[in-house]
Amino acid sequence: MIFDLEDVASAWELDPEFIHLNHGSFGAVPTVVLAEQHTWQKRMHTNPSAYFRRDVFPAIADARRAVSQFLGAGDDGLGFVRNSTEAINTVLSSHRLQPGDEILIFDQEYQAVTMAVGRAARLAGAQVIEIAVSLHESDVQILEQVRSRITSRTRMLVFDHITSATARIMPVAQLVNLCREQSIVSVVDASHVPGVLDPRISELKPDYWFGNLHKWLCAPVAAGVLYVAPEHRESFQPLITSWFDALGFPTAQDMLGTVDYSAWLCAPRAIEFFGEFGFDRVRAANNARAVYGQQVVAQALGLDADALRDYGLPMTLVPLERTGDHEAAGAMSAHIALTHGIEAAITDFGGQLFIRISGQLYNRAEDYHALAAALVRTREL
Repeated sequence: MIFDLEDVASAWELDPEFIHLNHGSFGAVPTVVLAEQHTWQKRMHTNPSAYFRRDVFPAIADARRAVSQFLGAGDDGLGFVRNSTEAINTVLSSHRLQPGDEILIFDQEYQAVTMAVGRAARLAGAQVIEIAVSLHESDVQILEQVRSRITSRTRMLVFDHITSATARIMPVAQLVNLCREQSIVSVVDASHVPGVLDPRISELKPDYWFGNLHKWLCAPVAAGVLYVAPEHRESFQPLITSWFDALGFPTAQDMLGTVDYSAWLCAPRAIEFFGEFGFDRVRAANNARAVYGQQVVAQALGLDADALRDYGLPMTLVPLERTGDHEAAGAMSAHIALTHGIEAAITDFGGQLFIRISGQLYNRAEDYHALAAALVRTREL
């Protein structure tokens, strides 16, 4: 099996001692983007005064506009964050809950986000309502689940665009519309979306939307974005109070003090890198790799490969014949890495373990066959 754009694998300098099949967790930065980052870091270190007093913030504004255009967020819709964890904490800090409020969240939400929501609710005297969604529920069923849990005290719904543990697309547009109809604040965790989908955020019109640029867009680590709807921008408060605070969103969001901003500044170069091949082509090539891996692993484990879902994503899911929690998933991931030299994501949901298979341009067919063989041997332990 030869994948489209296989020759692009040389654009990354990944450790050859490992097979890298966990792109969805942390991404991987192409060499040209790393070179761009090193250029910015050199400017910072060779003349810190010029960099921080005159150069960096106009450059951040330019980078922000480029990313906003790419994601369809309007000129002033996005601010930079370091990751989705920072984004959800920023939203919850600015859009405060009140005693007695209810906040809805799905049981498939990323655990760090769930924990942030839980802490904000405890501090405010609010209540978190967790909505259980099975792996096989339809979009219509999910919407009805949410609708049935809305009360006069419901103030916010936090939900994934693409789930992390289970790799599925949620009915985002319908959920945002439902929130708008019910006067509920919509908070979209789009951690996996930039580079995978074309969200057109200004058309989607959520209250808040955040995503990581270091995953599928392959910007350096510590690059993420936070969208704030126009009606919230005047009252929005960044997590960090800075010298730019009086300028409001998004400019006030840009200043974290004396830190390395190079990851944000490299985001336009990451967009250019994939744009040279065409994003539609890249997405199709990555999705094909993930589906191929899903089929190979399922067949090796004796599963009905045709029964597995394909959401058209560069991540796919295969159930494993093991029960376990997050700790068990991490232990199994570590075993596969240290014993078989394969970096792969074992996830858990509902007490069951899964292998979440990623596809990126640096992956080849033999990577997935090696993973399948490792999982078969691990199953025999």
